[in-house]
Amino acid sequence: MQLPYIFRLTSLDERQGEANNNYAFHSTNPTPTFHFTVQGVFVITQGEFDKYVRDYNESYILLLRRASLRHFDCLITSWLILKDLYSLIITLHDRGEVKYHILPHPFSFRGNDMLLQGLGFSQEEVKNIHDFLAFVKQSQGREFEEVMTEGVKVLCARLKNGG
Repeated sequence: MQLPYIFRLTSLDERQGEANNNYAFHSTNPTPTFHFTVQGVFVITQGEFDKYVRDYNESYILLLRRASLRHFDCLITSWLILKDLYSLIITLHDRGEVKYHILPHPFSFRGNDMLLQGLGFSQEEVKNIHDFLAFVKQSQGREFEEVMTEGVKVLCARLKNGG
């Protein structure tokens, strides 16, 4: 499974190795690249923001569905990508230029069985989602939340090799 969009913030001067406060917003979607600066000038419409939240929510449920079906292959990498999108959504909202017309699902789902059941997951599927958290601990030596904060040493081979 591939997420519909992959987002990342990169310095516009990254190629020259210079650090500055200009960043570019890149998407695998064939839409224009949005540029903004930390100083407050950026271009994103409310409609585009709403679409990013919808895409995030859809991808969130798809990743939980994969975990609920015990399809753990490359799932940690997929969650890391989704976390970046979640962080971008939160940052854009906190800057005050856009509003939530659609609330993003909370990124953390540990201990929130009520949320998982509200999203339509059965008790068996919720157990499998908890098994994914145990898989992360066993395979990475750290809890899911730590991995999401600190990253992984090796990304999924398919992503690393371009597909």
